Amino acid sequence: MNSEYLTIQGRLIETIKWDLGLGDTNTLLYAACFNPTGEYIAAGGSEGNETRVFHRQSGKCLARLQSTKRAVYSVDFSPDSAQVCLLSICMM
Repeated sequence: MNSEYLTIQGRLIETIKWDLGLGDTNTLLYAACFNPTGEYIAAGGSEGNETRVFHRQSGKCLARLQSTKRAVYSVDFSPDSAQVCLLSICMM
């Protein structure tokens, strides 16, 4: 299964394709948030250690941020949605 699920209060609200082209691997989704207008979704996970930004209506991936060597545990948009902040834990 190469999909991630966003839920609210235990109810499925979106299914978003997260395919890395690596065959039958699963991505663990650790963080997701909507931008202030609800138009975009930022999500971060374990496979590929990346954050992706999706257009909510179409489900299309608009951006991939691969700047970490570890999984992404938190994501958030700036108030104007121009930037995405992500948190990854660096182990020494």
